[in-house]
Amino acid sequence: MKLRGNVRNIRWAVQIASLVFFILIATAGLCVVTMGSFRVDCVFGVLQGVFAQPVWVLVLPLLIFVALPVIGTLILGRAFCGWLCPVGTVLDAFSRIPRVNFIKMLGNPLNKFVVAPAFLIGSFFLKYPSFCTVCPIKGICYSAGLSGVIKPAELALLAVPIGIELGEKRAWCRYLCPVGATLAFLSLKKFLGFKVDTEKCLAGSHAQVCRFCSKACPTNAITESSYKTGEISRTECIACGQCYDKCPTGALKFDKLPLAVHARSN
Repeated sequence: MKLRGNVRNIRWAVQIASLVFFILIATAGLCVVTMGSFRVDCVFGVLQGVFAQPVWVLVLPLLIFVALPVIGTLILGRAFCGWLCPVGTVLDAFSRIPRVNFIKMLGNPLNKFVVAPAFLIGSFFLKYPSFCTVCPIKGICYSAGLSGVIKPAELALLAVPIGIELGEKRAWCRYLCPVGATLAFLSLKKFLGFKVDTEKCLAGSHAQVCRFCSKACPTNAITESSYKTGEISRTECIACGQCYDKCPTGALKFDKLPLAVHARSN
């Protein structure tokens, strides 16, 4: 089955289905997804719990429940951000709006690796998962239910991600999201992902007419070094497949990644 050119449509279908599931069906949104006697916990929520109440007798069971998303991230990287995250789905709905570049000071992907520890430290002193109180993922998951009643307070937590989205695509995911930072850290050793076939890539000889992949990438994961090394940033790539759809020569492929990470790819 040929997927090139159709990944976007498939991803939208998965995103909408997951959005409906987490808002209307999942008992506790993405904080805790329960399936009978089995459950899956938010990775960053568990980390906050460790800092808030560092009692290993209580933490060990949580680590078991968080194993599934950790293993998934080690295999596929930040695919959750590109395919399942409810906030990401909402932000993608704004993908075609004009942008006003007002977030230059925030425009560093390393910022999220500062924000995440800050919330962990806050959880330690407050003895409570501090980010959970303002988490837009939790907000959108709790914003409605089978009763059909919309909860404005929960929806209001989307104000910051949507606000900075007006300045740059996926700005929340790239620069601030602690959950994304946690998954990005785990993605350093991911097993599968997109990469550039440098033999098929036209970027070197047709600079003016190519680079469609880097222009399409919403997280700026494809840089100039990607065309030389074939490596796409493991921490920033959300596996959305937009680069795959836009490449005119089939130079983008989803495949096993090398164990060694190029120093400039992250």
